[in-house]
Amino acid sequence: MKPINYIQQKKRSTRSFEKIFKLKQNTQQKIWLYKFPLEILFYINYYITGYEAIEFSTIVPIEAASCNRAFWKILETNKLDKINIEFPQDTRSTYQLIQDELFLKDSGRRYLTFIYDGFSYEQFMKLMCCWNTDSFRTYVRLHSYSCYHLYPTLPVFPLFRYSFLLNYRNLNPLENLLFRLCRPTNECQKPILVNNMNEFLFNLNNKFCFDVIKSWINFSLFVLAGKFKSFFLLLKYVWYMTDLGGSVLNCLLKNGFDSSLQDLDFFWLGGSLHLFENAIGRFKRMAYSKIVEERNVPGLLTEFLVDVKEKRKLRIQFIFKRKNINISSILYAFDIDIVQVAFNGFTVLTTHSFIEAFATQSFICYNLTNDIRDVPHYLDRCLKYTSRGFNWLCPILYNDSLAQKPLVRGRRLVDYSFLDFYYNVDTYHIQRTFLNLNFFVYRQLLIESG
Repeated sequence: MKPINYIQQKKRSTRSFEKIFKLKQNTQQKIWLYKFPLEILFYINYYITGYEAIEFSTIVPIEAASCNRAFWKILETNKLDKINIEFPQDTRSTYQLIQDELFLKDSGRRYLTFIYDGFSYEQFMKLMCCWNTDSFRTYVRLHSYSCYHLYPTLPVFPLFRYSFLLNYRNLNPLENLLFRLCRPTNECQKPILVNNMNEFLFNLNNKFCFDVIKSWINFSLFVLAGKFKSFFLLLKYVWYMTDLGGSVLNCLLKNGFDSSLQDLDFFWLGGSLHLFENAIGRFKRMAYSKIVEERNVPGLLTEFLVDVKEKRKLRIQFIFKRKNINISSILYAFDIDIVQVAFNGFTVLTTHSFIEAFATQSFICYNLTNDIRDVPHYLDRCLKYTSRGFNWLCPILYNDSLAQKPLVRGRRLVDYSFLDFYYNVDTYHIQRTFLNLNFFVYRQLLIESG
């Protein structure tokens, strides 16, 4: 599967559709399109794929993209077919292969050795014509359950270009079928999104002194993204894990949270580890007089404590994940959908998972298991976002008695999976459950929900 992003996908737009989009600039022609019967507009929309379908819906009645029956009709073909994946050889004997799953020893994690065709990039683009349906809104929240091999192919897009998708909505019947409320949000003001890019940059400058450091960062090689776990080497192969990040999300909120303990996490996009080290050298030369402290985890990250202003120190991390990686790989690998958002120096990029998480004021954590040994990987972070106004959704079969704050706090652990498969695992087979549904099941759920 060839890596792709929003920009590459837009370059392949046909000239005919480009002409259609220009109708947005002509009010008379837009009114003319509204005179078409809805059945005709729906038929046209049915054969438009990708973001062109969303663009088309902005110049015709939105009902043209609101047919749940069409969603399930498109998805039905080969949806449960398996695209097999070649995993790296397990030289440490830390995994056990059972049927189609790799089990991580001393853990409850199970990694599928295939990707469902129903969640492939090609299906994603076809289903975009149904973007205004409950089915599609649920579907896009499940892609991060896939193995990381799929992530480079999935689309990211400019947040403020499609900000109308962020309108608040309640959880739909399909989301309520797959998930339940694990922890209610604390009593606090609900998150409110900024209106435009200028307001985002104002928050970024105000909270993180970005205007001071931006000239030190080469954004052709790095992207500022939402979340990372910091690993400081204490003993050989033993790591202490602390939670960082959420800075982009914080700056997107009018009523953001305390940024005094937050870091800026810059993820590498520029190629080999050697080039990464050269870029770090350039940053050190640019910020030499401001650097207070430096820490390194070879082959993974470099961290600086920088004195940006009087009485204001900022921690900056540069993270090297893989040699060949794109923004999609980074965002879809984040294990909480509400932080799947990034800033590339010019615009804010996001996933559809983030859009639906923000619209419902809820989040899904993609690495839950019923094994107590896995709790340190997610508990503190999930409880943190419930305190920030977001409801925590967990799979129906998740044992939420594990989600107790003092249960396993500050524990040292050995974590091999980060280097291999990242954290996201479909332990409860959420994707398969969704693909086994159909339009008639959805209609029955809709009737039962009133």
